[in-house]
Amino acid sequence: MNIAHYQPLSWILAPFLLGSCSLPFDEASLSYQDAGISFLEAPETVKVGDSVRIDVGTVGSNGCHALDSVNAEVDHSKREVIVRATNRVQGQICTMALVYGQGNTDFTPTVTGTYLIKANNFSPYGPRPDTASATVSIEVVSAD
Repeated sequence: MNIAHYQPLSWILAPFLLGSCSLPFDEASLSYQDAGISFLEAPETVKVGDSVRIDVGTVGSNGCHALDSVNAEVDHSKREVIVRATNRVQGQICTMALVYGQGNTDFTPTVTGTYLIKANNFSPYGPRPDTASATVSIEVVSAD
């Protein structure tokens, strides 16, 4: 087998294989998508007026995805918190592997009772399938 026969092919493929991760920024290839949320974690009990931290695990469908933001939309009258995570998607040549991210958000409950924290876009394919959860509940008690 003569390696010289493959040399022209290597010159053609080299820019794609070696330079795909360092291509100049192309604003046209930038977009934002809802991230799949693979888990939610929050304390079981808190007091009214205390800040509640919600830890979030996310999944992106390929190597062009990266966690950009995590936000909580709170409806105190329903005692409901919707957690939304957003992935920044950039690039055109991407590794074909799930990408995991972790972030957090917080909210401050104003009434007592059970708050239900829900993922807006649940994905069971996270790095911790044993803790995959689309919802978490926390008990909010009086500050007294």
